[in-house]
Amino acid sequence: MPAQNLPTKERRLAKLLAQLAVSQDQTERAGFSSQLAAIHGSIPATRRRDFLKAVRSESIRAWRRQQLVIEHAGPLASAAADDIKSYFESEFKRTLRVDQVENSELIAGLRVRLDDLTFDSSVAGHLQRLAQTID
Repeated sequence: MPAQNLPTKERRLAKLLAQLAVSQDQTERAGFSSQLAAIHGSIPATRRRDFLKAVRSESIRAWRRQQLVIEHAGPLASAAADDIKSYFESEFKRTLRVDQVENSELIAGLRVRLDDLTFDSSVAGHLQRLAQTID
């Protein structure tokens, strides 16, 4: 039985557990193992594996929703990264984790990714868009 075929209650529980698992609040995360054990015992044995797969899938999705990737061509001041993080946190109304990646292929500028969104203000991105308009 695929995770999407779980009863609605179990899908909701999987999503809640996933949010606990990736929470940045230490007290919330500390309760994850005990909550999982208590809930796991209440799931019928025939659906436990699918339930755990759903928790895993939702955890990955929740982790990605909190991850802000900032690609930069050269050095990036920590104040600039903090400003970018603050802007995206206020726009998307969630707490984010920042992952800075140096990428010399950008030539100059930034590429910022959050979820499925990419904001590209790099020279390489501008050149690529320019090349597409010429074709």
